[in-house]
Amino acid sequence: MKNSQVLEVDARPDTDAAAPDHALLKEALQFSPDSLRAPGIEVAQLGDKLPSLELVDSKSFSLEAEKLERNAKRSLSPERFREFKQDMGAFEQRMAQNPEEIKATYEQLNRLFEPKAESVVPRKDLPLIAAEVLSQSADSRSINQGAANTCAFAALESRIYNRTPSKAAELVADAAIDGRYKNLDLDSESLKTYPRKARENPSDSTRSQASQIFQFTAVQAFHANDPAKFDGLSYKIRPTPSGGISEFLEDAKTGQKYEAPGLTVADAEKLEKLSRDITGASDAPFVVDVTRARTPEEFEATLAKIKADQNYPALLIVDATNPPFNSAGIGTRYHVVAIEAGDRPDNLMLNDQYGASRDKMVDKQTLYDAMHIPRALDAKGELFEPVIDSLIELESKLESGEAKMTELTDSLFKYAIHEYTETQMKNLEEIYHRKTGKHLQDFLAKYLSDDDMKARGYDFVPIIGWKRF
Repeated sequence: MKNSQVLEVDARPDTDAAAPDHALLKEALQFSPDSLRAPGIEVAQLGDKLPSLELVDSKSFSLEAEKLERNAKRSLSPERFREFKQDMGAFEQRMAQNPEEIKATYEQLNRLFEPKAESVVPRKDLPLIAAEVLSQSADSRSINQGAANTCAFAALESRIYNRTPSKAAELVADAAIDGRYKNLDLDSESLKTYPRKARENPSDSTRSQASQIFQFTAVQAFHANDPAKFDGLSYKIRPTPSGGISEFLEDAKTGQKYEAPGLTVADAEKLEKLSRDITGASDAPFVVDVTRARTPEEFEATLAKIKADQNYPALLIVDATNPPFNSAGIGTRYHVVAIEAGDRPDNLMLNDQYGASRDKMVDKQTLYDAMHIPRALDAKGELFEPVIDSLIELESKLESGEAKMTELTDSLFKYAIHEYTETQMKNLEEIYHRKTGKHLQDFLAKYLSDDDMKARGYDFVPIIGWKRF
């Protein structure tokens, strides 16, 4: 891994499909702190469109609204206060069916305007942070990850702002004022550090200070849920001489720094648990990946259930070398985006946390394909020779007892196998047979379920075993 640097997005698109980096198979061989970056999930999110205007019964939150308006008028510039008032109107219309949620959100915003004691984040910054929280509550699609490797947490943040904005506001207020969230003591320097560039020259992809605080705190909570994995590791934000920030995971024993928060593609359930911890809601699964939607039919069924459960925005894990992303501005191969039902049955609305300019309607087939290794590599079987070399090495170590399938490596192995297209799987089978004289499916069947084998195109034949027809 590279040492931590100032995080800046390179927005130049790389449209050439790259050879698979085999990070998952390497990680299946041995998990170590060094593997935390490969793959470091990158994400984007999606919020509901603002509903059509309707009358709002403001009685239940009118007192908090009046108090909030007074606080904002006293603390913000006239121009910023006008924007604040517009955001209040938009938020109240968006949440018109849930006045109690409006009231709870306003209560948290008022905490930021009138902290009862000295705050961890300088008091002069709190009104601006409150304004950012309100703006993001009015339009959760405005949430960005900036140049940080926190896309999964940014996507989750946007989902929470969309569904329960008061819980997002509470997290930000707790962290900014008290330097704590639930039972977590947070690093105060990380909470206070915000890049000057973002204040002086914001763009549609700039991450707000409110979002930086949310994402930093969410990373801490994620780590706290997996203490064995993150023992001795801490996530920090520090200023740089150029006015930017450096965001990194640091090993307390060695001082080594990693440019990712330690998420892997095997962590879908842990992301969902983090969401439950923050919101208190028992939502059905909402992260979609190649192990949960192994075929086009499963993908369609998964989306139908999410829609029926009113569980959008959902998160989708993709290979960012695919269209419509084409690696533009994305520093890692894996990216997580947020999706919602589209304007037609065959479309999904994509919201990319790298900025509003990347948000668009995309057909479902394109996004299904984006979860896999690019189809452009189907005809380049020679590129998969290293994959088979890794599989053969893994097979040898498993048989000798030198390596064992843990819960993590088993999940990564399963994810890696389901990433390949059917044509790529046939290439892998041919290379494996040429190198070993054996059938790849016989090895896979030892570690994949029968359902996984069938999803990969194999059928079980008595006496013969698993075979592709």
